Amino acid sequence: MNERQSLRGSAGDGPLAFTLIELLVVIAIIAILAALLLPSLAKAKEKSKGIACLNNMKQVSLATKMYVDDNQGKLMPLWRQPGNPSFETYVYDPATFIVQNAGGLFWEDALRLGGYAKNGKVFDCPSMTGLASKSVGGSISTNHTLGIGMSHPEYGRTVVVSDTNPNLVKESQVQKTSDSIIYADGGAVTVETAANLDADSWLPDLPYDAASMTVFGGGVSYFRVPSDGNFPTGDSRSLGRHAKRCNFGFFDGHAQSLKNSAAGYKFPRINDSALWARDHLSMSP
Repeated sequence: MNERQSLRGSAGDGPLAFTLIELLVVIAIIAILAALLLPSLAKAKEKSKGIACLNNMKQVSLATKMYVDDNQGKLMPLWRQPGNPSFETYVYDPATFIVQNAGGLFWEDALRLGGYAKNGKVFDCPSMTGLASKSVGGSISTNHTLGIGMSHPEYGRTVVVSDTNPNLVKESQVQKTSDSIIYADGGAVTVETAANLDADSWLPDLPYDAASMTVFGGGVSYFRVPSDGNFPTGDSRSLGRHAKRCNFGFFDGHAQSLKNSAAGYKFPRINDSALWARDHLSMSP
């Protein structure tokens, strides 16, 4: 009996054994297949997260539409200080609130408390991995990643206690509800890319900025548009977070996955392509 036969055994000796070389070949093949499949699996996983985010965006947009219908065509503020006489009172509870800020009620909790979006997870982008514990603009949360932002100031207005007649956005002020963006994947972008008018080139900022002691690039409750004087800072904008595409929610309640540039930030507000503006449509025949 030769060496190979002694390693394998005969038919009557039970299961056949592999030689060391054969075993190494099998391991190498498995490693090669894994290397080929892992990128595809990662892309498939991210695509599923993008679809889940789009579904969340759709639910949030529809919840907002119902809120507007129930409130004389007026939109809720981006946030409002407690005690304003124009709104119902509420009791702040950091354990259940989406945004944990005792100084203001953000739009997410306005929808939740009103019964329009009871599941708090719909306000999170599934692609976000860290909690929004040090987010910008006061939209802080140790329970949620956030990441779905409201357009500021086109739609999201801020209301302080002294605002006896809050300047809230009305549905009648929107020229075409199906072509006007109210929500988007929101996060900070790098200073270098923020200067570029091409929104498809914007990149998320580093997760931590030591100078300001703030986490950037994470989930926030709003995104700035050109009508915001702080738009150039890039501290919160819409982002092509899902395979270079951004999920947008429109005022009529529908949601779409588009290139970030589809918002038309490089166009002035009275332009058919400026979907970021409420009154973007030109009146020419």
